[in-house]
Amino acid sequence: MTMSARIFAAVAVLIGLAAAPPARADEARIGIELNKLEPAENACRSYIVVRNPSEQTFTAFNMEVLVFDTDGVIQNRLAMDLAPIRPNKTSVLIVSLAGIQCAQIGEVLVNSFLDCERGEERLGDCLARIDLSSKTDARLFK
Repeated sequence: MTMSARIFAAVAVLIGLAAAPPARADEARIGIELNKLEPAENACRSYIVVRNPSEQTFTAFNMEVLVFDTDGVIQNRLAMDLAPIRPNKTSVLIVSLAGIQCAQIGEVLVNSFLDCERGEERLGDCLARIDLSSKTDARLFK
């Protein structure tokens, strides 16, 4: 084996070792997007898009969410239950944030999960299973 062939083989092995392992079936990723904030009477109406590209149904998906204003001060704390999350489905949840003006929302924190179940199985790491994004000026993060 020539020197360049050995180097090529070593690089190929290293690339194979560095590649991320394939996602396991029990590690479904749920996409949560803050899609729109809309003024409503004495509130801000938020549109949350939930994407489940997996074959799994989540029967409980209850998040603790904190809303911060543009100065970084917490304005509201709420439980947001997205369940049921059906397999291979995109859904929209509309949540009214009472007493908050949309223009004053700076960030939305998914702080923790109050309940997370797949079928009858209780899951302990749902925060790690979500991918967050926002199409608004407010940042959605964990």
